[in-house]
Amino acid sequence: HDNVIKRLGSPTFSTDEVSWAFAIESAYHSGMEIFDNEFVGAVDLNASLCGTYDGVEYEYATWMHDNVFGADPDPKEAYDNATYEETAIILEWRTEKTLIERNMISGYNQALYFNVREGVYDFTFRNNECTKLGGNAGSMLRMDGHGADMRVENFTLTDNLFEGDPDAMSGFGIIV
Repeated sequence: HDNVIKRLGSPTFSTDEVSWAFAIESAYHSGMEIFDNEFVGAVDLNASLCGTYDGVEYEYATWMHDNVFGADPDPKEAYDNATYEETAIILEWRTEKTLIERNMISGYNQALYFNVREGVYDFTFRNNECTKLGGNAGSMLRMDGHGADMRVENFTLTDNLFEGDPDAMSGFGIIV
């Protein structure tokens, strides 16, 4: 908590230059709390699992709250690149008992993106302010499921503001 975390450089994914878009990338965690931070770049969480590890029982896999996400000062440069989307929060593989609340997200193509293979269980996204979203046919919130056993159970979106950027049209509002 209480960090300023900025990914370096402009995020590009060409064969000549590679710059990761992540401010944080984490895998296989329980009881992770991320709060009171400022981010430029994505927070990418893989396999947010809840359970008992080393004798400690966790009530949640991830609790992310009271953070400020702000894209590059001129995110429209990314919008001009048809192959790139900048996302604030990425959840991959499997997401269990995750609460994301009271965050401010501004200037991204997407606020939240699920790239899950094994499912989403007990997920809540509430009281978040997501503004100036859009560009590159992005969506404000998007879920892509992969795999025959992919399931979604107890998925809650409540009391959020999703607002597009009038200068960078979004392809969709919410895709689940």
